[in-house]
Amino acid sequence: SSVCETGGSFDRACDALFDVRAISGIVDVVIATASNFGGTVKGSNCEDDEVAGTNMNQLFDWEHGIYSNGGGDGTAEEARKKCYDVLLQKLHRLIELKEFDAADEMMSNAICSEDNVLHEVLYDNLLKTKQIERLIRIQSPRLEKFLNDVDKSLLWRFYVFHGRHSDACVLMSTTGLSKEKISLDERIACFTRAVNSAVAMSGGGVGVGIEGGDDSGFQLAQLKEYLEVATLQRLILSAISQQVKDGLCDEAVEEDITYRLLDVSEMYNDVCGPFCLWELCLSILLVCGMSDHDNIRLLWKAIIVDEIPADSKNEAILAHLLDMRQDVPIRGGVVQGQFEDGDWIVRVKSKVINVARGLWGRGADYIVPVELLIFELEGLRRCWDLVGGGGEKGNWVISAFAEAGIEWSKLADCYCQVLSEREGKGADKSERVHYLMGIVEVLMRWGKDGGFRRVGNVRSIIDNVKSNLETLVGGGNEVNNLVQSVRLVESMLGGR
Repeated sequence: SSVCETGGSFDRACDALFDVRAISGIVDVVIATASNFGGTVKGSNCEDDEVAGTNMNQLFDWEHGIYSNGGGDGTAEEARKKCYDVLLQKLHRLIELKEFDAADEMMSNAICSEDNVLHEVLYDNLLKTKQIERLIRIQSPRLEKFLNDVDKSLLWRFYVFHGRHSDACVLMSTTGLSKEKISLDERIACFTRAVNSAVAMSGGGVGVGIEGGDDSGFQLAQLKEYLEVATLQRLILSAISQQVKDGLCDEAVEEDITYRLLDVSEMYNDVCGPFCLWELCLSILLVCGMSDHDNIRLLWKAIIVDEIPADSKNEAILAHLLDMRQDVPIRGGVVQGQFEDGDWIVRVKSKVINVARGLWGRGADYIVPVELLIFELEGLRRCWDLVGGGGEKGNWVISAFAEAGIEWSKLADCYCQVLSEREGKGADKSERVHYLMGIVEVLMRWGKDGGFRRVGNVRSIIDNVKSNLETLVGGGNEVNNLVQSVRLVESMLGGR
């Protein structure tokens, strides 16, 4: 009977072997039978094998007469496919029966064959039937080539499973840096995997040299930088996508950012700057380690004024708002409404918290110029007081800094520094009292929030406040309240 015939001699032989779990026998029969239709017992590229399907003297005695050899019921290609299909059917039957050891034995015997087509058919079937874990456990150079051609993420898993972390790292690094059209999310996934593989290879160390087949060297720190930059580009892409929806940006820009890895210079000069993405400009400066103080201050001022109305009924406040906007780039026009409405407070506070929280404590705190922010935000609070504002519980500026994660000690030092600078520029009594109140409130909150650790520094600040208060004799209720607050802070210190 023909091999292609269902229930024929070939099927019955394999069924009989399966019933007694003669696993290696099934594989031998399939490979031997396939060798008559282009496959080979020894192994070849199959289709042009000189002995395949022509030299019947190579057959076992029981094999004679059961093949069509491409005639009658089917072609040689169909007959050969039938051989492999039977093997795959038996394999999946073992998996269904949860006879995993027998299934593994069948695969181990099959991959010993040098029949390249059998390997490809087996791997492709395991992939399509989602037997991924079983697939990547196979140790074979042919599988490595197969995975490289069909799915590099699976090849990475193959390398990781077999402890080949160097190969895994180089594969994911080169894929992430590829000039090919690869989505940004996929690049981020590649860099994440590369970092994980590098860490695994280095045993959790801070750096490792990894040599690839092309003599490429990757350091763990460099891989982390690639990941950080790609993640930053993802944030930029989200912002640009929104601008595309709003009709403010061409889709070609979004397309370019989606599929091409930008360098930080392109991000800053070609995207974030022209499209007024000030917050992301700060993130880029952080990643690059650029301490461009003038530019950082300008970006922060732009971020703040972007949330504040430019109009006020009070001439002094109006002059202050205009001064804040001096030489500051404005995006999206001027915020509508009056300063006196007070809606801007929540917006400004939220913006400062969100931006500063993402930048502070990452090894470059100059990117959050606390003294500048104190001066600008407290200036707005003073204006708000002029129009009978107030009403908030506590100082919202201090609350914003605290929620952003800026340490009390740092905050107290910066408030003192701003006061000193303002005094040097001739600050009047009202402005001095304003900043002294800020300093004392920081100390009060600091003491209540886990207590003081740098006692010497706190005493120095208190002495400075007391010296200032002595020059404000007869300063009214505000000064008297400050004196009482200073005494409370001293009581928190106790005898320390």
